Amino acid sequence: MKHSLSVFLGTCLALAGAGKSAEGIAAEILDTRHSFDWVQLGSYAVPADSEINPDNSIFLIPQWRASSEMRPNLRVIIKESLQIIARPRFRLELSKTQANKSWQKEELKVSSRWNELYGAYQAAPNLGVSYGLQNFQWGEAESLSPSNRIFHETGLTRNSVTEIRGKHLVKVNYSIGQNWSTVGLLETEDNGEEAFQAGEKFERKLLVKQEYATQSGGAYLGLVFGTAESSRPWFGEYGSLMLGDVVSVYFDASHARGSKALYPTTDSVTGIPQGFTQAKLNETKIYTLAVVGAKASLEKGAEVRTEYIYNQSGYSADELAQGVQLASTPSPLQEAFLAAYAAPGLEVPGKQYAYVSGRMPDLGPGDKIAVSARYLHSLTDQSGSAFMNMDWSTSNEGMFFLGGSFSHGKKDSELNRFLNASMFLGHRQSW
Repeated sequence: MKHSLSVFLGTCLALAGAGKSAEGIAAEILDTRHSFDWVQLGSYAVPADSEINPDNSIFLIPQWRASSEMRPNLRVIIKESLQIIARPRFRLELSKTQANKSWQKEELKVSSRWNELYGAYQAAPNLGVSYGLQNFQWGEAESLSPSNRIFHETGLTRNSVTEIRGKHLVKVNYSIGQNWSTVGLLETEDNGEEAFQAGEKFERKLLVKQEYATQSGGAYLGLVFGTAESSRPWFGEYGSLMLGDVVSVYFDASHARGSKALYPTTDSVTGIPQGFTQAKLNETKIYTLAVVGAKASLEKGAEVRTEYIYNQSGYSADELAQGVQLASTPSPLQEAFLAAYAAPGLEVPGKQYAYVSGRMPDLGPGDKIAVSARYLHSLTDQSGSAFMNMDWSTSNEGMFFLGGSFSHGKKDSELNRFLNASMFLGHRQSW
């Protein structure tokens, strides 16, 4: 990727410089914008005491974490047509884990990565091209973004310092007038993150979306088509409509034949669980993942929303129970079964969910405090997870943030499988 990005940036510089020397190109630099964030975070987690992870002896989820992360941000603008964006991240993390009622030795990790690193070239007023490690999102839905099958991100656990790691993308953006836009995305290589699905190998993906938006921006509708090297193509749609000045309704969905997810399979005669396989991969049935919702935008930026999630390829109650039995039973393949159980390739584990959230900014002395809350409830087994956040801006450059989560439900239920509760406290300083 580094070589390809160098070629792309070199080409853009050549176009921007129109044959000028390096000194001449440097003279064309219109602006250099930079900032620096330093994020300190401490957290405590309560692992769920489940059949699969008794006394945290299997997953070894750290109870205590303390981290310090430096986040430089740089944007260089050349001749109004070329931008180079670089966002490296440097992280130090100390964690401590208790398992089988015994504290393990502290673990210290030092890491660095690029969160984003890309070049963007505006070839014409209605045509832009970018390449590199970058992030791209769309749609109004907060809990999930079904039509975006390149980024598997949810809004459930986000807070004010959450970042979405970029992917290696070629992005082409073409617009016709002020109403129509077309975006093409090609994911060219792995970005080093853990696979969305256990054992999944990287495959290049192509996605094209066409969007129409009204002149006022009060309504828009998009269609999405995508495919991958060794997977079936998919299609999706998303849209939003304002109903007056306060309320908007929206949806986001995708559809594909079969499901790539890993499912617990049983012996057809004895009914005994056998393993995790892509049992629905070659089915001709079309599976849908969809979110429909409504949002009320109130005074001073406050908002309340509710969403319904339909995940047709999610586990049934029987499949979830079979997965627990498979992953918790000692066997030579237990490690692989545990990995499949933890990352089966599903956005959410079950089939139907209700989601509500609210946000209130400008609270407290000087309007410096913002609070938000989110809750996800399984309509299958009645388990649920709640998430709370509070931000306190002590100045234009400093902010304290704190929050936590709480899950409820039966042991090994959809939303109470890994963590019972968590809390965090942190500070961000910006320059």
